[in-house]
Amino acid sequence: MPSFLEALREGYSRDTLRAETPESIAEIAADPEAFIESQRNPPTTVTLPDGGQGAAVPSSVLWYVEGQTFLGSFHVRHHLN
Repeated sequence: MPSFLEALREGYSRDTLRAETPESIAEIAADPEAFIESQRNPPTTVTLPDGGQGAAVPSSVLWYVEGQTFLGSFHVRHHLN
């Protein structure tokens, strides 16, 4: 987890639409177990631009690591919407 946090601080972003913030990084650093659990069990709904709720597209996030070093991640969507 330390190298993942380091990558976030260096500019790695988990989201192509939003950059990481100092607050989001601090939240992960404060409770890494909760972050990992959120990745293992993502929400089944998302908030749409109009404020409504929709079904989340099933997906997986795969991490590239070498030993204990985080190298990057790959996001796979299991269905297209």
